[in-house]
Amino acid sequence: MAETNDFDWMQIDWNDLYPRLLLVAEGKLNRLIWRGTRFGPIPGGQTSHDFVQAAIEKTKAGIRAWNPEISIFQHLAGVILSDINHLANSVENQITNYDDEKVIPIEDHRASPETSAIRRSQEEAFLAFLQAKNPKLRILAFSILHDPTRLGSLELATKLNLSICQLDSLKRALRRAAEEFLKNEHELAAGQPTTMQLEGRD
Repeated sequence: MAETNDFDWMQIDWNDLYPRLLLVAEGKLNRLIWRGTRFGPIPGGQTSHDFVQAAIEKTKAGIRAWNPEISIFQHLAGVILSDINHLANSVENQITNYDDEKVIPIEDHRASPETSAIRRSQEEAFLAFLQAKNPKLRILAFSILHDPTRLGSLELATKLNLSICQLDSLKRALRRAAEEFLKNEHELAAGQPTTMQLEGRD
């Protein structure tokens, strides 16, 4: 197992890793039943950020040992999924009368564009949007959402027939696409023509 006390956490590219971990947490949270309903309030008011932060802290403290044979992303994603499953199966989550308890909906003002896109719209719509832009964006997003612990950067690059540098560029493109998706959603809600509709008129 990795000696987390000796690991230099400063070498991690958190700008890349953290949003992907949020996407893992958000995808899992959205697929489960909370307090008897999908998208219901999560016990304790926990958000995707809370699960990501808890996974990082548990790993740093050695509570969840990291096997160096897998990437830090795979390890943290595994911890996140395990913690969410544990809460979903808890007695606390079986209680449907939560009027007097401090709970909040899954909506979180701190969310990144990726997690907001998944939260506010159907996953299928988001993936279809990505497919239309670039099929590899859809594969990347789907892999992060549904198979986060099995695919590290090298495996993803191989699956998509890309170099590591090209994969990094694709990850940045995924963030930009998520931002565009959200912008279009907001414009539709406001009754304004979307960017794609305007482009279609040219």
